[in-house]
Amino acid sequence: MKKVLLAFNSFKEVSNSTEVCNLFGRFIENETKVHVCPISDGGDGFLEVCKGVFKLKDEKYKIKRFYDDQQVELHVGFDEKRATAYIETASAIGLKLIPVKMRQPKSYNTRSLGDVVKQMLDSQSIKKIIFGVGGTATMDMGLGICESFGLKGFDQSGAGISMIPENFINVADVRWEQLIFNVSFECIVDVNNPLLGEAGGLRVYGEQKGASKIDIKTIEDGVENLLSILKKKKFLKSSVFLSGSGGGFPAGLQIFFDAKVISSETFIAEWLKVKDYVNKVDAVITGEGSFDKQSLYKKGTGVIIDLFKDTDQKVFLCCGKIDKNILNALPKNVFPIELTKYFNSTEESIKNFEAGLKKASEEIIEELNP
Repeated sequence: MKKVLLAFNSFKEVSNSTEVCNLFGRFIENETKVHVCPISDGGDGFLEVCKGVFKLKDEKYKIKRFYDDQQVELHVGFDEKRATAYIETASAIGLKLIPVKMRQPKSYNTRSLGDVVKQMLDSQSIKKIIFGVGGTATMDMGLGICESFGLKGFDQSGAGISMIPENFINVADVRWEQLIFNVSFECIVDVNNPLLGEAGGLRVYGEQKGASKIDIKTIEDGVENLLSILKKKKFLKSSVFLSGSGGGFPAGLQIFFDAKVISSETFIAEWLKVKDYVNKVDAVITGEGSFDKQSLYKKGTGVIIDLFKDTDQKVFLCCGKIDKNILNALPKNVFPIELTKYFNSTEESIKNFEAGLKKASEEIIEELNP
């Protein structure tokens, strides 16, 4: 029997990567020898993947919703042996949590998540917190978290000013008393974009978070103002690469907590051990909800394609939608399968997601066993 690796990313707002892998596995288990390895690039589904791989204990915390302050539950994973907590930012400050009409990233920050982190540190013996960064609705550089730990901003008159993106341009001074505690922070990032510039995360991904072009310009100008202040006050070294992932979520943690940024490529290849399957299986089946140019920026499915592109292994790219403009950029061993082709509309394909996966599995089995 052919050996097949299932390494799906989440289909956003439809099904997480673990669910997709298990479902697809049932469709092909009688025809192939299946190896299941759900993946995440730090975004949606991150915690579920980590629970399965690292055998985490589930804990629940109360968190204020970042857009209306209503209290909801946040699930956090704990590795008690290593005193490590895993947090999925998409479950705390994620785009999936907020109605489309209320998406105004210039008005929101990560303060509510910072308050939960403080609560965790007060109640648990934690040496490390690992954030899966991706799918966020915020663009505040993670400064809301820093605000929870004492970061203060002031305007020209010396009045206190909340650290939300629309206020950044009016910040004239910041105060920060360096904290000393035995906790390190790591961020698994879904993209490698810098914070600012033409390829910066704020500019490239701002619109999908609900920011207008004017909003993005306002936020970028404000961030540049803040960075200038932080450099003058020697909080920020000019040589530091600030991550633009998740609306710049890691940047504030890099500046004030010396957070380490880990690429989704390292996380998937080494932490999830997908690299162990290179040249060890006959085929790889991967995919996500929508695959486009951004997916090639080291996002989950793009990482899988990169890992196997120089092998003789077939890679089946099974997605809800695939941007036809990037088909020519795919390696020759990649076989794209778009689930929408089985239905009359995108809405119908989402509604009948399971049936679409079954049809794709039949197509793949036929290709593997001609």
